Amino acid sequence: MSTYLVTGGAGFIGSHLTDRLINLGYKVIVLDDLSLGKEENINSKAEFIKGSISDTALLEQLFTKANFCYHLAATTSVQKSINDWVACHQNNLTATVNMFNIAAESKVPVVYASSAAVYGTIDKVPINEDINIIPLSPYGMDKYCCELQAKLFADIKGLDSIGLRFFNVYGLRQDASSPYSGVISLFTDKINNDVAINVYGDGNQERDFIHVNDVVQALIKAKDHASTKAEIYNVCTEIGVSINQLIKILFELSNKKVPINYSPAKAGDIYKSIGSASKIKQELNFSSNVTIKQGLTELLKTTNANDE
Repeated sequence: MSTYLVTGGAGFIGSHLTDRLINLGYKVIVLDDLSLGKEENINSKAEFIKGSISDTALLEQLFTKANFCYHLAATTSVQKSINDWVACHQNNLTATVNMFNIAAESKVPVVYASSAAVYGTIDKVPINEDINIIPLSPYGMDKYCCELQAKLFADIKGLDSIGLRFFNVYGLRQDASSPYSGVISLFTDKINNDVAINVYGDGNQERDFIHVNDVVQALIKAKDHASTKAEIYNVCTEIGVSINQLIKILFELSNKKVPINYSPAKAGDIYKSIGSASKIKQELNFSSNVTIKQGLTELLKTTNANDE
């Protein structure tokens, strides 16, 4: 039986991936320091190790047990990467380089999470992987540097890897209590609790929202394609939804309305982020399946049930 190491496996995406891997019959080791993830998210059939990806001795031990690594551990917030620049850099880049090095020496392939934040402001959408990259935030820059490091590790140490640039992921287990959570989980929580929604900017900024189940499917497909080519793929729907449109859909599906407060845009925020899925469709045979209305309906139904 293959053993998969999932860093960040107690988090939003990592816990869903762990569930899927276990359902497929694999053994899973979850490594998470619980700084963002929750132990309650972890599948009871997984082996849980509380620890940091910066712990070299621990990683070396775990890589002797694993046949494959999914690296999802990160501080996934643009704003936090600005507010706590050095610590986030150490977590997002330095620790990833450490992990790549151990994976290369252990001959363990890696699928790692990158981000659409690498692109910065792009005038032309949908955005393809080959476009000129100018990150606007420390988070985006660190994710881009991880991609460059993966390629360098492939060239010098033979690391097999594949990087996935996630666009705006949403779904169950996304922590709405975090100030750095995604807008969908934040807005859903506000609507359920009859609290005003805060929008930064004019609300016409567009995002490519992709459901966590689709992201997990992309991760599963990617594992068979890790190689020294160190390829990069967008994980997206190719459909842009503005923040104002999102709020309208949430109001319609919930049959509720709350006040909307508009404030100036935040530093580092991108106005339009819609990905091209052409490469991942062609090379990994992946396409998203969950529409925004389907995903939001499930989310509202479940969160309402949990609140009762």
